[in-house]
Amino acid sequence: MWRTLLNRGSFFRFGYEPQTVDILPEVPGVSFEEAWQRRLSGVVDPETGLTAFFMSAEDLIASKLASERAQDLADVDSIQKSLDSGDVTTEPS
Repeated sequence: MWRTLLNRGSFFRFGYEPQTVDILPEVPGVSFEEAWQRRLSGVVDPETGLTAFFMSAEDLIASKLASERAQDLADVDSIQKSLDSGDVTTEPS
């Protein structure tokens, strides 16, 4: 399974809708070094204090625009509305 992640354009998804997680070894429109500087962290399990890192909204939008897929372009609008309403945290970790 992990060897598949070495192939360009591959990804690994786990979980069930609506709570899925995608692991991507490469993201179009975003360099790892820059995205890492802007990453966000969040507690994913309050009971244990487990935290995880997430792409910033800025990088997520850039990657979705670079993909040019219809669903990703529609997602940009939803992300932007969340940002405008203040429902999304944009402060880096």
